[in-house]
Amino acid sequence: MKYKLTLEYDGTGLSGFQKQPGRITTEGLLLEAIKDLTRETPPISISGRTDSGVHGLGQVVSFNLEKELPAYELQNALNHRLKEKPLVIVAAEIVADDFDARFSSKQRFYKYVILNRPIRSVLEKNRVWHIAKKIDVLAMQKAADHLIGTHDFSSFRSSECQSKSPIRTMNEIQVRRAGEYVILNFSARSYLHHMVRNITGTLVDAGLGKINPDELKEILEAKDRRKAKITAPACGLYFTGVEY
Repeated sequence: MKYKLTLEYDGTGLSGFQKQPGRITTEGLLLEAIKDLTRETPPISISGRTDSGVHGLGQVVSFNLEKELPAYELQNALNHRLKEKPLVIVAAEIVADDFDARFSSKQRFYKYVILNRPIRSVLEKNRVWHIAKKIDVLAMQKAADHLIGTHDFSSFRSSECQSKSPIRTMNEIQVRRAGEYVILNFSARSYLHHMVRNITGTLVDAGLGKINPDELKEILEAKDRRKAKITAPACGLYFTGVEY
């Protein structure tokens, strides 16, 4: 029987999503709970891998189990085993055999959160990027608009990226202020490694007046990572959901 789970997790202290020997990861925690419940270790399909320190609000996984359980029972049993872990199952359902969390997805969504005030936050230390200087969100949005559409995103690609092609289609980047926070929302079918964080770091430079918003077009067309700006820290990034 095939199951689809929606996960929420705190990426602080986790070594990313994918299981790694000797490290605590989101997938590793989930597999431990599944094995303890069913004595099975199924291959897991992931809608989008997240790096160390990146959080999940709507991560989706799918897998097959020989043991047949009602979806609500599976969810409750796994959450019981994960109650001391930074991971929770927020939804569970039984899906068709041809459903795949990764390959069935049409669009993936990320959110980046910046705390924009002079004083840092102790409680949100690992959940936001603190920037003391006032950010111009209109300048950030103007810069972001240059990235909408299908482009070669090599300028915003990590040197460790294993994707065969740097071509991606960015459907939307929305920048808005919510009180002391600046929130960036991203929508695309797929992303390059560190793409959202590299774009965010460059947009922040536009918002701080370090570069002209129209320079984003030149940076994009350069297809050179050295032309873009810093990589935003992982702590402010959230994988928020998937469209199927």
